[in-house]
Amino acid sequence: MRKHKILQDMDARKLLRENEIIQEYLSILENIKAHLIVIAVKDTPGFELTEEINRQLGEIGITSDLTGKHWHGYIAVINNGKTVYEELGGLDQAVAKQMEICPGLKLRVVSKPLNAGNDVEIVINGTDHAVKGRGLNIVVYDTQRRYVIDSVCFDTHVKNGCCFRRNRNEQNKEEKVRDDIINDIAALKDRLAIQNIIPMPIHDMFVEKQQIIQKKQKIEVRIFFFGAPILWNSLRSIALEFGKDQRFHVLVILEYDGGKVIGKEAVVKNDGLEYINSEEWDVCCDQPDILVSNSDEVPSIERKYVKFWIMVPFALINGHMPSGEALTELLVRRSDVVDYVFVEKFLYGQIKSRHEKNNIVEMGNPKFDLIYEKVNHEKILPRSWEKIKGKKVILWTTDHVWNTSNVTFDLYINAILEYFGGMEDSALIIRPHYSYIHELLTNDVWTSEGYSALKEYMNRTSNIVWDETDDYSLAYSLADAVLSDVNCGITVSALVLNKPLGIMMRYDGNQCKPHQPDLVSRLYQIDSWEACRHFLDMVLRGQDPMKEVRQEACRQYISYFDGQNGRRIKEFIMKKYLEKTNMPKIPGGGKTELLIFLQLPMYKIITDKCFMQFRKRAEA
Repeated sequence: MRKHKILQDMDARKLLRENEIIQEYLSILENIKAHLIVIAVKDTPGFELTEEINRQLGEIGITSDLTGKHWHGYIAVINNGKTVYEELGGLDQAVAKQMEICPGLKLRVVSKPLNAGNDVEIVINGTDHAVKGRGLNIVVYDTQRRYVIDSVCFDTHVKNGCCFRRNRNEQNKEEKVRDDIINDIAALKDRLAIQNIIPMPIHDMFVEKQQIIQKKQKIEVRIFFFGAPILWNSLRSIALEFGKDQRFHVLVILEYDGGKVIGKEAVVKNDGLEYINSEEWDVCCDQPDILVSNSDEVPSIERKYVKFWIMVPFALINGHMPSGEALTELLVRRSDVVDYVFVEKFLYGQIKSRHEKNNIVEMGNPKFDLIYEKVNHEKILPRSWEKIKGKKVILWTTDHVWNTSNVTFDLYINAILEYFGGMEDSALIIRPHYSYIHELLTNDVWTSEGYSALKEYMNRTSNIVWDETDDYSLAYSLADAVLSDVNCGITVSALVLNKPLGIMMRYDGNQCKPHQPDLVSRLYQIDSWEACRHFLDMVLRGQDPMKEVRQEACRQYISYFDGQNGRRIKEFIMKKYLEKTNMPKIPGGGKTELLIFLQLPMYKIITDKCFMQFRKRAEA
């Protein structure tokens, strides 16, 4: 009898591993309850999780009703036929649980909906076994022999619940498996901008073929947004220029760094642009016409899938990267991969003095467009900033890497706060680098409570503002003078303000060598509290003896400050893109008209092949 039971169990496991139909899979699970079954949802339980599937889930121990729970997190842990934990989150709410199933068997389960991180984990004794596809991720584990019987995902957001298994995806060596097929019709339309193809009845598909081709005439532009929300200013004006031109379809790709895109959606959405998380973007499937990135630190994008690739680095100064390599050298190497690299005049001069690269082009940085906009237009102040109206304003910014000789915040903070405590006719805006605050908190230099108390203190003063706005432009537009660290990019970007610029240095024996000595020599150098006080007093008296020297530095190092850098970059890209792709220029620019396209035999062959693929998929 026992032998027969073992054979039955082995047969059930084999059937389980081979099955790709969710209803049949759940029926098999009902018969092998003497194991650990863990279920976790990624993205959404889906609109195709039917009443029948929900009933079958109930047969294996699920008590929650998962029908209609779009974008709800969900986890369940069933051990030996008994539900030991289950949790259904609210809309856009992630859920997680850590527990010990039995001695020596630890489990961590995480479920994050699309708008709350879009991730899933089923970690058993330190190893994540989840397939990480959309829908129901299921791991079946033998607690006696300590091995995974099966790891599977059913995408219950599409009809028939397409199945994905862990062992079928060999490309991701870090065991974070990505869906390898796009089955969701809505996602297909969003990612490829092919409108009204799949939803058509088969008999209408070919009748409407020419109309569909005509709709697909826009040039696909992707803006890869690397870094924190503050860096949107390095791409914003380019994206807006493409976005307001009807010849282009623009999609912003938000870099997904360890689940962090916090705040980035808001700044892009505020400008009325479409966006997608980089984890959900497949460049192989998308194959954009034009890709614009603001950093070399983009994910591994295969060059063959991008027709025209532009890099506009957000950095303005030739500092050293984490690898120890100078930025200029890194950009030269990166220029071998992309079509063009656009750099501000300051970096361009340093590159050209050592390298001859025809695809590295001097071009004004988009960062200056937002500054220009704020400086030259009426400003709306946050309510907490009203207290500095009508006062002389000093903007104090910092660099980051908290324990290096480049950052001086720790040496000057007490004295500066004391100085402004007695100056009711002047005001101070403190704008620390976002990474600097993160470093202080993660290295336990500051606590969250202490940081909150510091900001509360600033808010209660009559003339000090702690700046947490989206970027520097508002503070720039109000400043009568700027303080910053010696190798910070502010030493370049603040030149356009035509205001006194003080460069702060350490005076505790830990001096920092300027990376740009010629630039620093044209600015006010502060290497003691006495020198800092002298600078502040000078500004409040309305004096600026180095104004002409600084203006000459601005003319030498800054390409343009007129709010048109994004437009120039877009026009340059368009011109070079047409040249590279050998596309004829027509009135209005962009791709040629429909009739010209239909005269190209290769385009017709590709189009027919594409429609045949869609037809086969729809018929299936």
